[in-house]
Formats: sequence, structure tokens, C-alpha cells
Amino acid sequence: MLKIYNVHVRIFAAACLISAASTRRCTLLQCADLQRCAANGFTFFLYPGQDDDTTGCEWNNTASGYDNHKFYMACLRSVIRSQMVTVTDPSRACLLVPSIDTTCAFNMCRPNISNDLADLPGWNDGRNHVILHTPNDAATPAYDVGQAMLISSSSTARTFRPGFDAIMPLYIGTMLKYATTEAARIYRHRTILAFFSGCIYPPRYDAGSEARTATRRMLMQALSKHPSVVVSGTCCHWGHSEGRPYCENCGRNITDCSDTSAMPMREGHLTAKFVLCPEGAGPLSYRILEAMAAGAVPVVVSRDGVLPGAGTSLHHIWEECVVLWPAHSVQVLAELPIYLTSIHGARWERKRRACQRLIAGGFMDFPSAVKETLCSIGSLLRKQLPSLSLRGCNTSHWHRQPYLNMLPGQVQ
Repeated sequence: MLKIYNVHVRIFAAACLISAASTRRCTLLQCADLQRCAANGFTFFLYPGQDDDTTGCEWNNTASGYDNHKFYMACLRSVIRSQMVTVTDPSRACLLVPSIDTTCAFNMCRPNISNDLADLPGWNDGRNHVILHTPNDAATPAYDVGQAMLISSSSTARTFRPGFDAIMPLYIGTMLKYATTEAARIYRHRTILAFFSGCIYPPRYDAGSEARTATRRMLMQALSKHPSVVVSGTCCHWGHSEGRPYCENCGRNITDCSDTSAMPMREGHLTAKFVLCPEGAGPLSYRILEAMAAGAVPVVVSRDGVLPGAGTSLHHIWEECVVLWPAHSVQVLAELPIYLTSIHGARWERKRRACQRLIAGGFMDFPSAVKETLCSIGSLLRKQLPSLSLRGCNTSHWHRQPYLNMLPGQVQ
């Protein structure tokens, strides 16, 4: 029987690769001027912007995530300015980074971004430009990126351009505190197989993401009565009544607007071997990093999402850390606990350690994750330009010590 569950995963992964390859619109050879990088090295030009006098990487823990939406773009530019090699002449840069806020963070996309990008003096249909498009739920940006490289947290197998774009996990500033304050409990014995707690959106919350939001409703239906799995959904509809959630037609097995789970979210993450990370409004979930921070193994349940690190030298570590499970139907989701039960002992420990390698490499800290992602783009360039020196990446964790052997803490 176990072979059947492995087949599900292999078919899902193969379908993603085939879809991505068949819809690919850009490669470095097609959409980048590699001679700029060969002549100037791994250098960046930052278009002048209002954030140039600020550090940019200060997350306000007293404000909501929505109020921190400017953090992401400012932090990207701050990391480039302080840790990468920059030039003041755009014609002498390998890569160019706009000052325009392209993140559409938390799905708040300001108007006229396409026109603003097109008006940049060196835009040239986006060639050699890097666009940050995170954190939001749109698989395709709501503006024209042209031939620019895209750093996203919401690409799907149909929109991701392998060897050209980069995928980052969804990040919010409170995650780092979660990782450090709960570190002492991470390695304790785990008493439940799998856990999920999160928002379930009404069926017509967003017509473009209805198929993905249906995944969480199917997950509740498939696993709510499983003896080794704890799942709890809160009916949410953000953007109504000044951002407060309200309940509307979320379906069966869903609690009311307050989270009445028998097990609070953090407790569940610290008690379960696996944390379920189903797609919701977007292809990826904040649960991925939260699971890793708590020492659990994340289970990405998705129709067509692309894992962080895809197409880079880090993809094999993310694939070792994460369990990827297709969200095709209630029946397929009902088979998930049997497959998870087969991952135990040394096999589960290998996955947990792969996740901790990613944490140790900086992926719980947004500035570090930005730098690693930029250096991953540099590695893609170096595949085409073997003599390219990745200046600025000499202190990168993965370039300095790509195969970490020792990690803090052991399973007790």
C-alpha cells in the first residue's frame, strides 16, 4: 500500500516540472544581458529611493503585519546596500533594483506600477532587473515585469521560470521571536502525528484563489476525525470591518471567528511531528517557517505550489526538509496520515535536521534570507559565466559552509 502514496507524490512533482517547463518564458540566455555581468562582476545598481537614509530591516513588533508592509522592499535595498557590491553608474551594474515598491505586500498593490517601471531610465523591458514580489498571494504579479527576474513567495508550477526566478518562503517579523523563545522546547518528545490551525476562507472569498482556499476545507473534511491528527479552522474574511475577520459560509467542521481549538497553535507546532501547511489564499503558507521554527517537519499541501529554493543549489535541502503532498481530492488528503506514519525514526530525523540546516543558514531571518536568495541568483549566473566572482557572497552561509554537519540541540 505504501507504494501507492509514494506514487501520488512522484506524479505531483513530475506534473509540476512538466508544467513549469512547458510555460517557461524566460531564461538567462534569452532575457538577460550576461555581458554586463561578465564585464562588471556580480554588482548591483540601486535606483535612488526614499528609503536610502534608513536601515530598512527594523520590524515593528507592536504593529500589525499590514502596517509593516514597507519593511520588505526597504530591507531588500538595505541588504544590497550594506552587504553586496553596489555601483553608482547603472551601465556598469550586472543587476538593477528599482526603488518602486513592487512587493504588493499583504495583497496591497498600489496602482500604476507597470507604468512606473516602464518609466525607469534603464528599464529596457526589465532586462537585468530584480523585482521583489513578496509577501502576497498572487501567482502572477498584478503588473508587467517584462524580462525582469522575480523573487516571489507565490509562484506556481505554471508561472515559475526555472533557472531565472527565485522563490522565498513567506516571512513575517514575529517568526524569528517564535524560533528563539521556544527553542528550549523544540527537541522534546512529540505526542501527536500532525497538526493544523489556520484560516478557512469562504468559498467566494476570492474567485482567483477559490481552488486553493478549497484545499483547507477539504483538509478539514478529510482529517477532522483522525485520532492522531489535530486540525482546527477559523472562518476568516480579512478586509471587512476594518480588517477584523467575520464568519460566512465556511462549511462544516469550522469554528467561529475566535480560535477555539483544543490546542493553541504554538502548542500544536511544538507537540506534533508534522505541521500541515496547506495552501490558502496563496500557494504557500506562513506555516512552513513556523513549523521549522518549532522543530517540526512541514507538510506542504498544494495543487501546484513551488517550494522555496526551486531551481537553485538549495532545492535539495528544501526537498529533504519538506513533505510535499498533492491537494487533488478529499480521498487523496485522507491518505496523508498513513504516509506520514511511514516517516519515523531516522527518516524523520533526517527531515528535521534538513529543516534546521535551513534555519541555521539564515532562513528564519528575512535580511539573511534575502542575501541567500540574491546569492542564489548569483549562482545561477555563474552557471552561465563560470569565472564570475560572487563578490558580497563570500560571507554567505551556504557559500562558506554548504553542507552543515553539526546543529544546536538533539532529539531528547
